[in-house]
Amino acid sequence: MSEFHEVPVFENLSRDQIAEMTSWLTRQRYKPGETLIVEGGAPDGFHILLEGRVEVLQTIMESGRRVAVLEPPAVVGEIGLITHHPRSATVMAIEETLSGFLARETYERKIAEDNIVALRIGYNLGRIGCDRYSQAVREMREFVEGEMRKVKYAIARAYWPG
Repeated sequence: MSEFHEVPVFENLSRDQIAEMTSWLTRQRYKPGETLIVEGGAPDGFHILLEGRVEVLQTIMESGRRVAVLEPPAVVGEIGLITHHPRSATVMAIEETLSGFLARETYERKIAEDNIVALRIGYNLGRIGCDRYSQAVREMREFVEGEMRKVKYAIARAYWPG
């Protein structure tokens, strides 16, 4: 249970609160090649990786591309819990994997009850989402600036060769 403190979604939760949260989980086992989450699927909850490793695949230009390999302690599928948007990636077991699955219905019921653990998880998810958004904006800006430099260089060479 102490490894959950390393997972950003569970930051600022006490040992008792983490114990409460783990009581909401169902354990799910996956063999290598089995899918935990399907890109484009409905967000039905999130997985806390307890054992094993998974790969995260995204469809880019009609082919699957590995964007990450994750191992415990890690969480997958958490943003869909808040946004309700379709899954943005496929998550597949690379080796025997055990996860604790928190169903969206359970989480939303706890939120409706004003459960402090669920509210803190929601706060952390919001913070994580904002951090990811800020990082994506920085990366996009760097990409666009790099491409603009290439265009300026190409134009300069076309008009002022040599």
